[in-house]
Amino acid sequence: ELGQRVNSAAFNPYIFYGIAIAFLALLGILAYLGWVRTKNSDDFMLAGKRVPPWLMAISYGSALISTSSIVGFGGKAGGVGLAMVLIVAINIGMGVIMAYIVFGPKIRAVGTKMGAQTMPELLGLRFKSKFIQGVAGVVNFVFMPLYAGAVLVSVSRLMETIIGINFGVALIIYAVIIAIYVVGGGLKGMIFADAVLGILKFVGVATMFIIVLSKAGGFGAFSAVSQVPVPEALVKEGVRSFGTLPVFGSPIWWQLITTLFFGISVGLLSQPQLGVRFLTLKNTRDIKIAVGFGAVFVLVVNGGGILTGALSNLAAYSNPAIGKTAIEMVGMNVDSIIPFAIRSFLPEWLGYIILFTLFSAALSTSTAQIHTMATSLGYDFMIKGLKVKASIGLVKAAALISLAVVIIVGYLLPKSIVATATAMFFGIAASVFLPSICGAIFWKRCTRAASIASMLTGIGTIVFMYFFVHIKESASIGLCNMFFGKPSLFEGNWLSMCDPTCIAVPLSFLVLFVVGFLTKVTNEESI
Repeated sequence: ELGQRVNSAAFNPYIFYGIAIAFLALLGILAYLGWVRTKNSDDFMLAGKRVPPWLMAISYGSALISTSSIVGFGGKAGGVGLAMVLIVAINIGMGVIMAYIVFGPKIRAVGTKMGAQTMPELLGLRFKSKFIQGVAGVVNFVFMPLYAGAVLVSVSRLMETIIGINFGVALIIYAVIIAIYVVGGGLKGMIFADAVLGILKFVGVATMFIIVLSKAGGFGAFSAVSQVPVPEALVKEGVRSFGTLPVFGSPIWWQLITTLFFGISVGLLSQPQLGVRFLTLKNTRDIKIAVGFGAVFVLVVNGGGILTGALSNLAAYSNPAIGKTAIEMVGMNVDSIIPFAIRSFLPEWLGYIILFTLFSAALSTSTAQIHTMATSLGYDFMIKGLKVKASIGLVKAAALISLAVVIIVGYLLPKSIVATATAMFFGIAASVFLPSICGAIFWKRCTRAASIASMLTGIGTIVFMYFFVHIKESASIGLCNMFFGKPSLFEGNWLSMCDPTCIAVPLSFLVLFVVGFLTKVTNEESI
């Protein structure tokens, strides 16, 4: 869709490449500022522990709300309607208020007391276990490429469509930009970039939403959207109106409630690339100061993208020149709804700026992902686990290795995998890390054995369910069909549609408590 616009006579290369040059120049300046201020490993890994609360909030929000949140969740809202707005409440409630007020101060207090520089190290020091730190680091390094590769692919496809360059070349260009930030400036360079890119993202998405809202008829659109006819294909999936929740028990209802609402909510509290942000502040009080900034940022950026997608159906349907819903105009491909809205409702020059805003959104998340993989491999696994001599060069080398892995995964990932890969990593992170994080920072008598048992239970349960139970993944993987002759062990049962996170997280918490009460505290670090 976007490619049609760029390749048409209306495409103005002077405007497009002028904006591109200005954007790349801005990235270069930000990377240089991060590089000249990165003097040691503390700067690289924790931004010198002197980040102001407003800057941490924008950095946290930029890493949290990526292109997958704007284009992916916004597009999903175009498929299910205003029900997706609940995601905004979940992101603010769990990703900001719960994370900042409940988890953030404890993570910073415990992490600072023990001298932790990464989330896996915090767990390892708390339970005095190199095994826990090593496993946590390996889980990050092995499974985060699913998420990072998905973001890499989505941006590369966007560049391929808009600029017209080869997908592989686009992927390498994007990877090089990530490498400049992570290798050159570490977390300090990333947080400088996140501040400016986050502001661009904030203004860009807010502007996009206001324009689409006006095209849909103003504030009356929030009630009028219920009158827009739902395409038959969505009705069969359970969507009855763009203004209400899907039919209870329908496939879309299960996906919305268990994968997006529950999976994202618990996953938000266990993302290692987000939790490490709390360790960058000067003191615990700054975390509470950052709550307001974080809530407003998520409300506008996440909410603006979702409402743009939800109202695009009305804006398109009520436009005599279009006369169809946005979801129909893009061939039922929800990932194309936000690009369709940009192409159809925004001035050309503003559309280009919004596209670079989406690029910046992905850049924030990608740099956070590669940084987390690099510290997991170089610091948690090699330096702490294998006793390799510590150096900032080693962690930077690990960043390049991590980036190479993500590029390979990006090439190998099939189409239409972005949302699935993102949800899978959120589920794995929640199942493996969340119980142990809670035990480490809230439960004084939580034992080393309880943390290990919980982590192994979480990863074992969720992997088993992805391979043999949850039909969306198990059918694609094919192992269940190979061994048992059906796509899911529970084909036709609600378990085949319930997201694995709903089973794995409660089970891993149960194991944490049972083993914790049955075992004695030995030499675990006190909190």
